[in-house]
Amino acid sequence: MKLFKFISLLIVLLTSNLMLFTSVNAHLMVAQQGTLNIVDSDAFVVISLPISAFDGVDSNQDGVVTMIEFNHNRDVVTQILEKKFRLIDNGTSSTLVDILLSPVQDHHSKSDGFSQLTVMGRFNLKNLSDSFELKADLFGTTAKEKALKITMKRASDKLIQVVQITPESPFAELKLIK
Repeated sequence: MKLFKFISLLIVLLTSNLMLFTSVNAHLMVAQQGTLNIVDSDAFVVISLPISAFDGVDSNQDGVVTMIEFNHNRDVVTQILEKKFRLIDNGTSSTLVDILLSPVQDHHSKSDGFSQLTVMGRFNLKNLSDSFELKADLFGTTAKEKALKITMKRASDKLIQVVQITPESPFAELKLIK
């Protein structure tokens, strides 16, 4: 009886440890899509961007961005986001702040690399106007990575607007008028 309890406990412990060390493959956002939620004077963003849009992250240039490469080049990713992902309100350009980055492993691929990067953050809207522009010049190398679909929402009046951004048109006007 003691042997059975010991083996059962051992199986539970081993299974728990395996679960701790298994990489997470869940997606926080559909690839090439995002949301921009306006709450008071802030715009909160969650967007999934192709990792290939971030030049310099693939340190050894083998076409695969590993977790080691990503962590080593996290500052490069943040700098590129600050330059290429902006909200322009009344002529004032705002950068994303309070940035959280979550690399996403493609669950259809056997590669250890990452195909997408989920970015979360916030824009401070100092001069909230009736319309503003979103600049998103972050496109990948494949045909599927050449468009971003962004849904803008404002809870206070249930306003919803969907825009598509492409390399040919990296700016989208967002209107806050019903």
